[in-house]
Amino acid sequence: AAAAPPDVKLSLADGCSKLARLLRDKQRPQPAEQMFRQAVSLREPLASAAPPELRLAQANDYNDLAFVLLPAKRLAEAEEAVRSAVALKQALVHEFPEDTAYQSHLAHSYLGLGHLAVASARTPDAVHAYGEAASILKALAAEPSATEQSRVFLGHTFWRLADGWLKVNHIDDAEHANRNALRMFASLSSEFPTNAYYRQEQGFTHRKLADVARRAGRTADAERHLREARDFYGKLVADVPSSAFYRGELVFTEIELAKNLLGQRKPADAGEILSHCAQFCPDEPNTQNNIAWLLVTHPEVQALDPAMAVRLAARAVEHRPVAGHIWNTLGAAHYRAGNWKESIAALEKSMQLGNAAKSFDWFFLAMSHWQLGDKQAAREWYDQAVAWMDKNQPRNEELRRFRAEAEELLNSANKQPTTKAEVN
Repeated sequence: AAAAPPDVKLSLADGCSKLARLLRDKQRPQPAEQMFRQAVSLREPLASAAPPELRLAQANDYNDLAFVLLPAKRLAEAEEAVRSAVALKQALVHEFPEDTAYQSHLAHSYLGLGHLAVASARTPDAVHAYGEAASILKALAAEPSATEQSRVFLGHTFWRLADGWLKVNHIDDAEHANRNALRMFASLSSEFPTNAYYRQEQGFTHRKLADVARRAGRTADAERHLREARDFYGKLVADVPSSAFYRGELVFTEIELAKNLLGQRKPADAGEILSHCAQFCPDEPNTQNNIAWLLVTHPEVQALDPAMAVRLAARAVEHRPVAGHIWNTLGAAHYRAGNWKESIAALEKSMQLGNAAKSFDWFFLAMSHWQLGDKQAAREWYDQAVAWMDKNQPRNEELRRFRAEAEELLNSANKQPTTKAEVN
């Protein structure tokens, strides 16, 4: 390749880039890295006199190389690659100031720099990079001659900017970025009313705004945005009833709304929504499982319906009998319903099927054995659950709650175990 003519080198570089992205998407980072490095190496001697589209391709390969390196925590190498991308894109913006596409690409690379700074615990550098991206995007949003495609790209980039601001806890900036995205998609929807995609993206943006409001402690605002999102997806389902995707987005939004209502201590409203979801998707095991899991694991669980959770989880395992995580849900549901033996049987089935998140089984096994009076087995399962959690998922919020619940139960000196017969 070193002695090949320039046009052959460029063709080889393009081939390496395409192969690198295929390997990346197949979760094969090492050969993907090799192909990205080969692509940039082939173009490098030609880059100074290259046409702009080739320089942009080189910059994008540097950018994508960085995010192949990131999962391996090779942060310095990843940052060097993104800075190479930024330098190439800055030169293109300077050379072609009227071409907004290069500005969009530059903003995208600044977002990458911000994410790498966050990963390196350099918050001030991250804030600076996100600020650079925000300045570019603000100017682009005011551009009157932007094409439809560039406006879609801009809306999605505002989403990524919002995600970046959340990483550094700039809540107001995150909300502002998401509102810019919402305005972009609302404008596109107004101009192209037959294109359902723009209504879909408005619904998703309202969900993102709900997340920002939730993080800010504004649960009422979060509820309002989730209801807006539900309206968008509900109309899309009505327009395209055959779309499993729209149905899934509607149900996901309903579940998020139910969580919000539970957080506001409105269990009756939440229960009504969850019941509607279950009836809306009677033959979709993932939906049944998700609803059942919420019914038995939410902090406001005492206000919900464990019998409904058992019915839903049982229906889900009928459809997917080899899904260990659904058996785990059934085990948790039986525990909440006071069916200790049935809980143990379902949790053992979950383990038999290789459920990877082991403590989700083991904490409930500990509590079920304690309820049946087998304190030794309860303590053994609890100790295993704690050890696995501390090693693998120490910050998992659900596991923290289950651990506290199990610890309180096992340490309740004055409370005797309760059998199912005594409950009945």
